[in-house]
Amino acid sequence: MTDFTTLKNGLVSSGLLTEEQIARAEDYALTVGLSLDEALVFMKMINYASLGGVLSGIHEKPYVSLLNAAPDEAARGKISANVAESLKVFPCRFNSKTGTLLLAVSDPGDPDLIRNLSKSVSPSLKIEYAVASASEILMAIAIHYKGKAYTPEIDLELPKGFTIVTPGRKTKEGLDLEDEAQSGSRILLLEQDLDRARALMTLLRREGFSNVRWASSPKEATQVLKEKPADMLVANGRMFKPQGGWVRELPPEVVPSFISCYNLRTMLLGQEYPYSQMSEALVSLVAFMVRRSVTSNDQLQPILTAARYCKLLSMRLGLSAVQVDGVVLAAWLSAPDIGRLILDHLVAPYPITEIIEAQKSDVGRKRIEAQILFLVRQYMVLKKNRPEISGDMDKVRRELGSALDPVEDKPIVEAFLNVIKDEEFLKNAGRAGGRILVVDPDVVKESALVLRLSNDGYDVTVVGDAKQASRVIFDMGVDLVLSEVNLPGTDGLRFCRALRENPASSNISFFFMTAEEGARLAAQCLEAGADDFFKKPVDLEMLSLKIRNILNLKASSRGSKKGITGTLQDMSATDIIQTLTIGEKDVEVHFTHQNQKGVIFIRQGEIIHAKTERMEGQEAFYRLMAWEDGEFEITTSSSFPARTIHDSAMSLLMEWARLADEASVRGQA
Repeated sequence: MTDFTTLKNGLVSSGLLTEEQIARAEDYALTVGLSLDEALVFMKMINYASLGGVLSGIHEKPYVSLLNAAPDEAARGKISANVAESLKVFPCRFNSKTGTLLLAVSDPGDPDLIRNLSKSVSPSLKIEYAVASASEILMAIAIHYKGKAYTPEIDLELPKGFTIVTPGRKTKEGLDLEDEAQSGSRILLLEQDLDRARALMTLLRREGFSNVRWASSPKEATQVLKEKPADMLVANGRMFKPQGGWVRELPPEVVPSFISCYNLRTMLLGQEYPYSQMSEALVSLVAFMVRRSVTSNDQLQPILTAARYCKLLSMRLGLSAVQVDGVVLAAWLSAPDIGRLILDHLVAPYPITEIIEAQKSDVGRKRIEAQILFLVRQYMVLKKNRPEISGDMDKVRRELGSALDPVEDKPIVEAFLNVIKDEEFLKNAGRAGGRILVVDPDVVKESALVLRLSNDGYDVTVVGDAKQASRVIFDMGVDLVLSEVNLPGTDGLRFCRALRENPASSNISFFFMTAEEGARLAAQCLEAGADDFFKKPVDLEMLSLKIRNILNLKASSRGSKKGITGTLQDMSATDIIQTLTIGEKDVEVHFTHQNQKGVIFIRQGEIIHAKTERMEGQEAFYRLMAWEDGEFEITTSSSFPARTIHDSAMSLLMEWARLADEASVRGQA
């Protein structure tokens, strides 16, 4: 094998590369686990032919190009694929008259190679050596032995003024590769496809950005950034959505201050950005501004819930993408103070003011978007003022119906009730251990109690009184309440009785803990409906054991030990996916239809992969959406396959609706 020090000296002395370029290639090779020659070729610093020419000068053997022409069958028959790959050799030509095989190697003077070859080939075979880089040899083996497709490298002809990253100052008129100001910027390119990455690195270098590294996944990007920081991260916007879940996979301490997402299709073909990308960007921007401005969780949570309900109900009613985005934006912009401020400066293709202020005009009241927002607002007020009613669908129907037109708005109310029921059914999806609500004015998030429960795998929420607790229970759902007896406002005993009397909360496990003394206190707690009673300071080992036992017992009795199950007749695949994606779940949804099976993977609310027994990716997703009968099971997932689906959930569901309509029309024809 060629000594890389000798190779580096040869490259520098030949004038093909500078020491600085080689050092950059070595750094990249170490970062991503490549050999130096592989890194040089990948980074387009040199091609196989030039590299082979340098090796030829070093070893005084001819260089033979291996990729464009296949070896003759006789030569390939002398060396098996396993031998070629393990020894990094490639048969070029065989002379049957002299019994001589011309063999390409990276270092013909390597004694280990010569010794191993003598054990692997016939003693009667005469070997002559040519040279080629190890990376070219391995590529040739993949092409000519294993059938990998090969397209010769083509230098890109760049339009004048074409850029990917726009510099902070005036756009360059020409290509100045020695621009020191630009070449100093350290760029990390996040691109899954190897060929695209090579092309983009070529473009960036020609634009003057010479310090560019590459990563194919967020995990790999994290490793690269930990080795050496970058000034900016440039990502494929189709595979890695702006502000998508992949950003949260990067540790905050290594994330560059500037992240740019590109879309090659629109850049190369001069197309405008598709509507879905523009609308997602606008909604994300407004949501970001509201989240940053509304710091109180008590104020922010109702806004988040209203936006989620508006989106679910709009999609359930089959509204167009424009209508869905309009009502979701209206929900975000209904936030006090900041909503009006943003709206006054926002230019958007939606009648947002008309939706928000619908009750002030007859035209506004007739808009379906305005009716949706009004209905959601009414329900949010109802939940806030009468939290105990939210689990009783008949009472909710009567209350909402009294505020709306009983005839025209009845379909919207019924659709909304279905949304509420479906979300209630799926609220535990994506939670590994269950949600515990601690109700105690003296307990803080950093306490030993909360830390122990969190370490046990539970999602723990802490509040100080029964009123806040009721809001959490009916907004988010909980599996177990751990409450102090002595609470401000309403005492714990009364709080426990109220939960037990409400059908929507009667099955929630309830433990009391207290420092109070009293001969009959434990008995009173159990009489109020509690499942257990603990004296403070609580024995955390005993508490942990009893919580695990009671939650496992309830899960077993419901038959939901593995996950949430149901039938597609009761809840359609579309409704399942809508609820899980908008709820930003981490789950696998397994479907069974007759004798067929399939699964959809959802990570942080994004559909990343789908497969059936014969299909994968987007095609499999649409096939599963078409199943109208069968069963489903939703399980929590923390390990996901490689991403094959890159469109947003809303785009996928809208496209599925279009395909279903077309199929329906064809069926009626």
